[in-house]
Amino acid sequence: MANKIKHPSDKIDAVRNPDGFFVNTECFREEARHFQKYGRYCDAPPGTASHREYWEEQLRRRKEGYSVGGVRITGPHYEYLNFSPIKRTEEGVNVAKGAAKVRDFPDFWDYDYNYFHCLKIAREGITPEGLKALQLMVTPKSLTGNHHFIVGKTRRRGFSYKGATIAHNTYDTVRASLTILAAFEKKYMIPKGILAMFNNLISFIDANTAFAKRREFSNTAMHKKASYKEIINGTAVEKGFLSEVMGLTFKDNPDASRGGDAAVVLMDEAGEWPGLEQAFKVLQPLCEDGIYTTGQIIVQGTGGDMQGGSVDFAKMFYDPEAYNMLAFENIWDDDGDGDYCGFYTPDYMNKVGFIDAAGNSITSKAKDFEEARRAQMLASGKKEAYNQHIQEFSFMPSESFLITGDNMFPLKLLRRAKARLEASGRWKGIPVFLVEDKDGKVHYRPDLDGKLTPLYRYAGTPKDLTGAVVIYSPPQPGMSYRETYDTIQHEQGDSLASIQVYIDKPSSPLHNKLVCSFYGRGTGPDDCDMKALLMSRLYNDAMCMHENMYRSTKNNFIKWGFEHLLDSQPSLFIKNVIKDSKVEREYGVHMTDKIKLEGCLAANRLLETVVAPGEDGTEPLLYLDTIEDIRLIEELIRFNFTGNFDAAIGFLLRAIQDEEDTLMKRSSNPNIKGIGTQLEELRNARKVKIYR
Repeated sequence: MANKIKHPSDKIDAVRNPDGFFVNTECFREEARHFQKYGRYCDAPPGTASHREYWEEQLRRRKEGYSVGGVRITGPHYEYLNFSPIKRTEEGVNVAKGAAKVRDFPDFWDYDYNYFHCLKIAREGITPEGLKALQLMVTPKSLTGNHHFIVGKTRRRGFSYKGATIAHNTYDTVRASLTILAAFEKKYMIPKGILAMFNNLISFIDANTAFAKRREFSNTAMHKKASYKEIINGTAVEKGFLSEVMGLTFKDNPDASRGGDAAVVLMDEAGEWPGLEQAFKVLQPLCEDGIYTTGQIIVQGTGGDMQGGSVDFAKMFYDPEAYNMLAFENIWDDDGDGDYCGFYTPDYMNKVGFIDAAGNSITSKAKDFEEARRAQMLASGKKEAYNQHIQEFSFMPSESFLITGDNMFPLKLLRRAKARLEASGRWKGIPVFLVEDKDGKVHYRPDLDGKLTPLYRYAGTPKDLTGAVVIYSPPQPGMSYRETYDTIQHEQGDSLASIQVYIDKPSSPLHNKLVCSFYGRGTGPDDCDMKALLMSRLYNDAMCMHENMYRSTKNNFIKWGFEHLLDSQPSLFIKNVIKDSKVEREYGVHMTDKIKLEGCLAANRLLETVVAPGEDGTEPLLYLDTIEDIRLIEELIRFNFTGNFDAAIGFLLRAIQDEEDTLMKRSSNPNIKGIGTQLEELRNARKVKIYR
């Protein structure tokens, strides 16, 4: 289990001790303590200079933040601690008798300190010296600012309350600002969700502070605007601070936010949001103008249904930079070394009952408690309830998205290969047009004018899914090639066709080298079939192994007179994987769950094949180091059994092709291990664990 969050150790002042732990954080919530004791914030009578000065100082702190003993908290954090009562568990009671929820002010928590500062860094940036002074537990990748923000989290950490405070802080301190609180369905907004929390907060502020603002033009549950009416020349004119907060839902209304500019957009309950990525793209123009980021989108939630709402959430969380979101070193996942992701709150941080009086998380005891609870649930045999619990009270992002165990590929090696590829720029290849001359010979023509838009990267979903053929190594006369083709079947959709061409020369170190690929939808399924055919013919009539769930590809190849280029069903592979299999399809393979799993194991063996030995103490060159297609590497890193990974499926097809060839040679060489033995050895070595 990852446990890399460390408390700083070189901060010595009145608020943090020599070990870096907070020791006197009540100084950050003195206004809340005064209100708790006296039922009011300011003792000075309204209208006096002291009253005015008090509230001016509170406004300044809510805007600029507050510093004590060399430790500073942000403005929204200060407002959260002092002016944002929440429902919280009553502590100090007999645990055996249970505890109740009470309305009270939040305590200072160490991880909240990190969250609010990181949110500010994403928006405004910070100097390296400034970052060091904050002594955060997490490490942001960029310090330039102008970034959006994504949060994966465990449950019961008050993020909706924090979001409501951020909304109110913007509403009350930024003139003419628009803040949008968004969710997939209204039930996540009111009467119990984030918008209801904002409405309760604004009522408290109006009743108990000097920050009340009239809302004479709009004051509904879904829309509040700080303005008043003034009659000028007999006409009601809207005047005032003119800031507003609006609730938006996206179910059956994907274009809910078209038009306008926003200072803050907070997308809540992201794990329960089908189409989250598309909704984010609809909202982006509200906070961006050309190269400038004019507002900030905050996406937050807990993992959920990985066949529904959480698919996009996981994709965005693990590739934040593709969405201009601040990325952090992945210190949480066991295999996260060298990788980046969004901001994550694990269950052992700020867990009620395991926080000391100064707000420090007692992580070891929190983990012990949760692990005991997990063991008890697992012993009950209720796997579905156990998995749901793991998602909602997770130690690491991969648990939150329930992808633990699904990825059996060598992630650290793949990340290293990706970093090297990005540094070299080789991943761009040569985008080409495919043309057939009057003699029926297929040629390629490089795109010199930049008209093609290859779908190079896995992260993000571009508006144009046409895609383009990219060549990494041109066809060589006399060279043998093989092709794989993961098909599409419908005119509309988000899944992509994946066509890949590999060198097929077992005696050569170039064997299985990926030389050409296409990812996209073209103009439809028939167009993709034609691209597969043209790529096959370009590469010396490469035999095409296709995913054969539907017959349209086979029928097209027959209709066009190229049935002979369809690769046969890998019958030996299938029969070694599925005992007593009676599946007999003439061409291609149907990727059932079982075939996909065994294909993954075969692909893993291929990835770690040594292509060239190391010299003078250097590491050997592995097959995965030769891959120039960065989308394929990214999909292999993110692969799980519920997501859509078209390039990875194409690679699995190639691994299956290669294993089938090995099986066919066994009859003449009994020393070659069968695929069943190879897969069993690999499975045992990796102790593959699949969560269903």
